[in-house]
Amino acid sequence: MELCCGAARRAGISASYITKIERMRTASQPDTLERLIRSYDLDPMQARHTRELCEPPIDLTPVAELRDRVTTHERLAHLDYLDHNGVLAVYADPLRNVFAADTSFQYVFPGLDTAHSNWVARYFQPLAEQVAVQWDHEADYIIATLASRTRPTPRITPSRESVRPSAL
Repeated sequence: MELCCGAARRAGISASYITKIERMRTASQPDTLERLIRSYDLDPMQARHTRELCEPPIDLTPVAELRDRVTTHERLAHLDYLDHNGVLAVYADPLRNVFAADTSFQYVFPGLDTAHSNWVARYFQPLAEQVAVQWDHEADYIIATLASRTRPTPRITPSRESVRPSAL
């Protein structure tokens, strides 16, 4: 709370206003956001991330449309090439919806069809933990990525169906 109060004082706004912004109860005006970025002394990457979080949500391309774009003869042939050379390969979106995967990937993450083609549910299985390089770091990254991409907004909610909490 001390950090919030100090930042509020330096930015010239109330701590309760910062709380409302953080809890997405109110939108921050661009000039207020810039004052907060300066008052928290955010580095360029933190500032960029903060600005992106305040942007309105974007409509996600439907999974079926993305799958159609990826499952071309050339891309599937490339997956076969990678598989033949011992490389786990997958075409997936940032929410980990799988559009196409090579045989090696399907071996490590079996049951994608039962997970609505979302490999997050499969990533937290024992076999994946055994073969994934730095599994624990990747697991933390997956959770952080999904949390940031599925913030509660009406326009993004339909895409959450593929990342069901029961699957995690």
